[in-house]
Amino acid sequence: MEIIKTKIKGTTFIKDSQEKLKRLNKGQRLILIREPENEIDKNAIAVYTEDFDKLGFISKELAENLASPMDLGTIYFAEVLEITGGTEEKENVGCNILINKFSLDKDIMELPNRLYGLENKQLALKRKIEELKFSMNQIESRTFMDVSKETDIDNKKVYTNDEMRKIETAKRLEKNMEFYTIKEEFDLKSYQLSQISNEISYCDRLWKSERAILESRRDK
Repeated sequence: MEIIKTKIKGTTFIKDSQEKLKRLNKGQRLILIREPENEIDKNAIAVYTEDFDKLGFISKELAENLASPMDLGTIYFAEVLEITGGTEEKENVGCNILINKFSLDKDIMELPNRLYGLENKQLALKRKIEELKFSMNQIESRTFMDVSKETDIDNKKVYTNDEMRKIETAKRLEKNMEFYTIKEEFDLKSYQLSQISNEISYCDRLWKSERAILESRRDK
């Protein structure tokens, strides 16, 4: 099956769904769950967050195609593509999603190794960031001391307090190529760390949702 792009339906009829939609992030994993007991549509497929908060449904037409495979054990997952609305022109919030087949066994096998690799990268980045921070602090301290030693005979520059020295130190650091290079790498590593931390958090939620799906299948 090719990836299907669609929209979550019925979000305005479900309690707190609009607020929950606003808190979704692009790329976030969502869960599709059959509702064969649904009185309106026997093919109904509901959309939930990883924490099993109900958001809405997929369209009736799409549910007709996916209901039978899901009843036979096929699992599909959804991924947030974009959040729409929430403006003066369009007050209600919508959510476009991508749907694809869920390879539960494959994901269950791969996730622990993926998490282990991400956590190692996270640890290495934290160490590197600490090293860069130490180097930056050394240069900053050395520059500050140089400023503190200065006196101007012509009374054009007088560093009378720490605040003025800090301002002058900051000006000089902007022109210090060594400091600039280290800071540039520090900012890059910090960004990479935040991305990996987000991915680890995402994998943790995914692992939680997969275990919940396994439990629901065992109950049946």
